[in-house]
Amino acid sequence: MYRQRKASATGYLFTLSALSRIEDKSDLVKNEIERTKESLASLEEEACELLGRELNTRLFSQTAARFSKVIQKIQVLQKNLATVCALMREIIEGIDEDDLDNSVIYEAKAVLRRLDDMVATTQNFVLWDEHPESVFWLSAKRLPPSMAKNLASHSDANPMYYEFNETPLDIAPLMNRGVFEPMKSIVCTSATISINRNFDFWKKRVGINFVEKERVKSGEFESPFPYKENMFLAVPSDIPFPDNENFQDCIEDSIIRMINAAGGKTLVLFTAYDSLRHACDTARTALRSSGITVLKQGDDDRFRLLSQFKDDTASCLFATDSFWEGVDVPGPSLSLVIIVKMPFGVPSDPVFAARSEEISKRGGFPFMELSVPQAVIKFRQGFGRLIRRGDDRGAVVVLDRRIIEKSYGRMFMSSVPETEVLYRPLTEILSRIKENCG
Repeated sequence: MYRQRKASATGYLFTLSALSRIEDKSDLVKNEIERTKESLASLEEEACELLGRELNTRLFSQTAARFSKVIQKIQVLQKNLATVCALMREIIEGIDEDDLDNSVIYEAKAVLRRLDDMVATTQNFVLWDEHPESVFWLSAKRLPPSMAKNLASHSDANPMYYEFNETPLDIAPLMNRGVFEPMKSIVCTSATISINRNFDFWKKRVGINFVEKERVKSGEFESPFPYKENMFLAVPSDIPFPDNENFQDCIEDSIIRMINAAGGKTLVLFTAYDSLRHACDTARTALRSSGITVLKQGDDDRFRLLSQFKDDTASCLFATDSFWEGVDVPGPSLSLVIIVKMPFGVPSDPVFAARSEEISKRGGFPFMELSVPQAVIKFRQGFGRLIRRGDDRGAVVVLDRRIIEKSYGRMFMSSVPETEVLYRPLTEILSRIKENCG
């Protein structure tokens, strides 16, 4: 709304005040904005205290007592935000119609809409127990590297920021009311929405099950890419299961050997950042003299990291979460994708936990109804990073024997394009990687 530079202040606030017929309220707004900043800083401190070493925590009946001080701070922030919004609207309403086409008014109204959303979210957090249809949680996020560098000179600066999140427990009714009911025809397409060759999980999740069956048509179209000829899917038969105490050491050694065999050109996908960080540190030490560049998610922003990975064909990228999807690296820069573990949801994830509880309440089986379908979709997304055009070649290696040896593993295998599957000792897989990827 305004910017203070030494003794002068400029911004929307003063332009609007000059246009408005009412008494000048710019000082009132400035004072209230300062109070809002103070209450926001106080809320951040309380959020930091609440989370401690945790990265997120859910607000529900079992944690309500822990959230009591945070809720009090949210109430103060809500009051400050509402006051700022009310004052700004009063100023805008005092502007003559002839001046309403001023671009500053449109921009100020856009800011007000965002502030209104914040007021609504704070209100919902305060009255969380009146919204059983929503999941509320607090999360800590690390600042982007470029912003964190600016804080390096401040010894007491916190490299984290805090998000107060609200999300629907079930989006199906919302999607049905907002999309499928009012519209005559909708086309939904994706490469990864089918599971085990059907769309049942996705249709139930997004609300298509509410739609009359005769309105719904579905079909699966084969990929034009030559998966059978250009790639293979491998699972080392001699690697321990993920719950084995030696699993981390084993995957670190296996990853290094596979990266060497491929000469870099490797994307390593993790499900946990701690495992990623430790494996990446080990790889950097082992590959220091190999000429292979080791990149890690979080060391730079996403765009620059991917650009460096694409430009350096003797590099490997250790990543998690968002890099399972939306990463497009066609050509010689990527010939090996390593999936460290089957990407099951983390039980401590607030939304996953709330939805699992809801399934259990109605007598369902959360593992097969939620965990497995979500993991299959994410697995398909990770698998799809390799072949991005018709002449791409390489391998996907899964360091998790459950995909072969557990009954639910068939859902994963039958959900990806048909290709050669190797379930062999690691040494045999390394030989194939050298032939196909090196």
